Amino acid sequence: MSVTINCCCTVQMLDTDINPTWKNRKVQDQRLLQRAGQKRKALSDEVGKLKVKRRALQTDAEALSASADDFQIKQRNCSNELLAKANGM
Repeated sequence: MSVTINCCCTVQMLDTDINPTWKNRKVQDQRLLQRAGQKRKALSDEVGKLKVKRRALQTDAEALSASADDFQIKQRNCSNELLAKANGM
């Protein structure tokens, strides 16, 4: 830190670390970076949750599709049996 004294006995600090404007700007930048990091983390967490939900929904959809296929096959077999019984009468 360097200090200069003028002839009218005022002291001026020339160090930029003591400059309140510079400190305020630095603090503001740190806050902005911190908020950006928090937002990034929140978005990352949300994306992770959505991926888990998507996997669960895909599993459910596949199970429902297989179940629907099985039901359709059983319905066909049942209707074929009924037709055979009706023809046999």
